Amino acid sequence: MKIEQVSMRDYTSLRVGGECVMVRVASTEELLDVLEYIKINNKKIFILGQGTNSFFSNNIKELLVVKIEMKGIEIVPHQTVQDEGEEGVIIKAYAGETWDDVVKYTVERGWWGIENLSWVPGAVGAGPVQNIGAYGVEICDTLVSVEVLNRESNQIEILENKECEFSYRDSIFKKSNPVGDSTESDKYIILSINIKLSKQYKPTLTYAPLNILDKNKTYNVREIRNIIIETRKSKIPDYNLLPNAGSFFKNPLISKDLKESLVAKYTNIPIYKYEDKYKTSAAWLIEHIAKMKGVREGNVGTYEKQPLILVNYEKADAEEMDKFSQKIIDKVYKETGIKLEREVNYVK
Repeated sequence: MKIEQVSMRDYTSLRVGGECVMVRVASTEELLDVLEYIKINNKKIFILGQGTNSFFSNNIKELLVVKIEMKGIEIVPHQTVQDEGEEGVIIKAYAGETWDDVVKYTVERGWWGIENLSWVPGAVGAGPVQNIGAYGVEICDTLVSVEVLNRESNQIEILENKECEFSYRDSIFKKSNPVGDSTESDKYIILSINIKLSKQYKPTLTYAPLNILDKNKTYNVREIRNIIIETRKSKIPDYNLLPNAGSFFKNPLISKDLKESLVAKYTNIPIYKYEDKYKTSAAWLIEHIAKMKGVREGNVGTYEKQPLILVNYEKADAEEMDKFSQKIIDKVYKETGIKLEREVNYVK
């Protein structure tokens, strides 16, 4: 086990974080060795994939970051599935694999199911934690099971889809240790996931810009992926050029009463039915209520093309990022009663 001194500024897409120590693991055996080490040395750890959904305090010298680097994508043998007459296939992807590489792998083979999640940044292991979603699709829609290491028992377990307790941007992996202001690792460390994909034509075209496509025309899965990538690139800056963590806040879920109150006050507010609640747009609230689209304060600001994205213009630290995001939260709450929740994890 090799422990190295690193700056977390170099390991997050927001380029925010101080110095700490890191160990990289590429197998379950290596991970078990690390867990034994932290138990003996009473270390606090943080499980890291590709750092696209976290930013770190400057004061994290006592933290041990465990970077998951288990790689691989493979077809699960003898598990081609037949579901309601629909021919499908199950693939296994390891936690350290880049998520978009998994999407590309499935699209190249003409399989349907996760093409709308193209160009979502991060590693595979982060997908179930956040229940990543985009353009009408969430990872829970296709996920069969998650292979995890239970830190309490040091045993490998398989959690079926229902056991993961998925909801909007939430899962059991968050509930075991809620994301936000935390330096502890989750109870479960994700090792790999199994996803079921369809070999039949099965697009999800409910969200813009896909909802304007000609419903009488048949599209191949590559065309859908290309549209998604072009759309995301037009809204989200490349974090290698302008550091960011994608959507900084969740789209709020609100009650029927609050929905009716907001519609009466703001006639053009976008609100959609979502299960037994209603969902509204955090980006709309930031732009039209907080009036903070394209606003820069010091080293931090909201992206001019998409206010949901907070960017690091210079050498911002965690305190600046936290203060600026809290200002947005406070402004929206004061006017609407909606308290925006961060998607991005603040580790301190």
